[in-house]
Amino acid sequence: MLGIEAAEPGGRLLAAGQRYADLSTPLLRATELSGRGFTLIGVTAVFYIAYFVVAGPLSFFYLSRSGRTYLSWPVFAASALAATAVTLLVVRLALGGPPQLAHVSVVRIAPGEDSVILCDIGLYVPRDGIQRIEMEGTSPRRSSWLSGLPVAAGPPASSAVRAYLEYEVPVRERSGGEGAGLEVPYRSSLKKLQAKWVGPTPGKMAGSATLTLDRGFYRMSGRLTNNLDTDLHDVRLVYRETPTRDVCMHLPDYPDGSGTRRPAWAAGEEIDLGFIFSEPHHARIGDPIGPLPAQRDRRAGTLARDIGWPQRVWYGSFRGLGFGLIGFDSLESVLLLRSLYDRLPPDSPGKAEDRVEMLRTGGRRLDASNIVGSGDLLILGYGPQDSPLPFSLRVNGKPAAGTGTTLYQVAVPLERVVRSPPTTAAATREAAP
Repeated sequence: MLGIEAAEPGGRLLAAGQRYADLSTPLLRATELSGRGFTLIGVTAVFYIAYFVVAGPLSFFYLSRSGRTYLSWPVFAASALAATAVTLLVVRLALGGPPQLAHVSVVRIAPGEDSVILCDIGLYVPRDGIQRIEMEGTSPRRSSWLSGLPVAAGPPASSAVRAYLEYEVPVRERSGGEGAGLEVPYRSSLKKLQAKWVGPTPGKMAGSATLTLDRGFYRMSGRLTNNLDTDLHDVRLVYRETPTRDVCMHLPDYPDGSGTRRPAWAAGEEIDLGFIFSEPHHARIGDPIGPLPAQRDRRAGTLARDIGWPQRVWYGSFRGLGFGLIGFDSLESVLLLRSLYDRLPPDSPGKAEDRVEMLRTGGRRLDASNIVGSGDLLILGYGPQDSPLPFSLRVNGKPAAGTGTTLYQVAVPLERVVRSPPTTAAATREAAP
């Protein structure tokens, strides 16, 4: 994803010796149906090879052995007609079927509110003409919308062909009752859309969390139960301890002894925050990575400059100096950084020429830093691999099927308690005249 030449995608030089990484590149790649494209190209290649062999050398050798070479041109014409018929059949079969999609979704959940789902969608419709795309299950009390995905403008490739097409994005009344929809012109192609779906989702995070300041030390306590109706993988717990200090606890998936890895936080599982955040039950970033079965390889750290997660792990992976926990070419890593973007410090390597700037040319709405800044506990966790779209999407009344990546951003109110040492009040009373 990073590069040091201006021609390389995803990374360019801002100035002499200065580089940047565009955090939008993995999101755009994740909304492509590349597997279907490779399949169609493979079918085309096999068909052309078969046509060439049958119409050329195979028919010639057969007619030569039977002494009827004078039929070469009629056989060639018959082969061409047969190939045309097969082509029409293959096109009808290959470009038929229901709509398909690939998505990147962020599900934002807060107590007492409707869930907000922010999606980037690559939608393939094997039809020509105007297609009606609608979202179902939205809340009538909140605004949901569906529109084209804006992509930051860049210099087009020399072979790029731009097609001008118009489509309308209707603005509906919240009390209208109809679902959010969009009409898009298709040519049996893939279009990229973005959506904001607001409505009720099954389950919430149950329990409470408390941060206590006692004799100058902060202590986390409380119990939380995952009632989201889905397992959470590779979980991060992030909260603001002081105005200048954010804490991040990493709960990775862990082996269960059978060769597979269990989710970090299974559906219905309760976790004890006091146990997780206590010193004997987790390691710190930078400690040697080894078998920690009782700790599940939990690692704690801050978002502080120079000594925290960003500099020691996340930014270091740009230059191969991190601890190998994250890579900026992965979608999961980019979603994590986008979720905490406004809480991250600038990169500060030892040499100025090694500094890397993170840019986000799109997807600013995915940032959940305001949850941390407001004093709440932010839970970041991924749904199962290749998870379906979190809401129902229909094209001309037919459901669109597909899978993608889902990140959950869960806000949990964090109660803050300050306990003063009892000796302070006693000493004050004794010193009073």
